[in-house]
Amino acid sequence: MSYEGTGDVEEWRYSAKCRGRDTELWYPPRDKSKYKTIADKSKAVCFGKDGAPECPVRIQCLLYAE
Repeated sequence: MSYEGTGDVEEWRYSAKCRGRDTELWYPPRDKSKYKTIADKSKAVCFGKDGAPECPVRIQCLLYAE
């Protein structure tokens, strides 16, 4: 399956910085007291604010998530 601007889904997913991490990080609970903390952690991974470079396929992922 392909999405405009993302290329082959399986291809870019292999390069994702989050690959192998707990998927719960990208689906935070609706509980407002927990949401911000978890969302901030996932954004740090994507944007490279976790001490490592930003995710090389961040744009493709955001387009896919639309």
